[in-house]
Amino acid sequence: MDKKIELPQPTAERLPRYYRYISQRKEAGQQTASSEEIGAALNLDPAQVRKDLSMIWGKGRAGIGYAVAPLAVRLEEFLGAGTEKTAVLVGAGKLGTALACYSGFQRFGLRITALFDRDPEKIGTSVCNIPVLDEHILQQYLDQNHILLGIIAVPAASAQAVADKLASGGVQAVWNFAPAVIRLPQDRIVRNEDLGADLAVLAYHLIHKEGRETNPSVKDE
Repeated sequence: MDKKIELPQPTAERLPRYYRYISQRKEAGQQTASSEEIGAALNLDPAQVRKDLSMIWGKGRAGIGYAVAPLAVRLEEFLGAGTEKTAVLVGAGKLGTALACYSGFQRFGLRITALFDRDPEKIGTSVCNIPVLDEHILQQYLDQNHILLGIIAVPAASAQAVADKLASGGVQAVWNFAPAVIRLPQDRIVRNEDLGADLAVLAYHLIHKEGRETNPSVKDE
């Protein structure tokens, strides 16, 4: 994985979208893809596509575009998608179960090795062939296994305590799906996903879209 190139955060967040699309084109047998095709598929300005890809790959050929196969390899290398990354997931409820069974993680090299929960009825079972273990042995498991990524899908009140356990067990990156903002030392990577906030934004746009449609004379300022 290339560690020398520092990308703007928006560009870094678009790269997985490019990788998914280019990989699909490669699997479909497509030889080239233009910035216009990529932009149309991902709802991006072609100029933005060219700017983003120039930071890690270079310019496409005028009138031809990007060679799909080598671009897919470059994106895979840059994102580390070809390198297996093991993770643990804490919280075997409905959200945790859905995350554990999501096959899309495999494309990016993510393998969840164990789920942890406090519910006696879940401990000892499995979810999509992943064992559900007692959360009380989480620290022991981390000590015995080289786990760099932890995924949190527990109630908000428990999220920070779980994050602290993951960090003390050597986990370097935490992906938090609990409805709470967790904080860890600066040398750890934290991404907080707030599904409720995302839903609220969608609801806001739906309400205001409906208002514009029923009141066509109302214009945005």
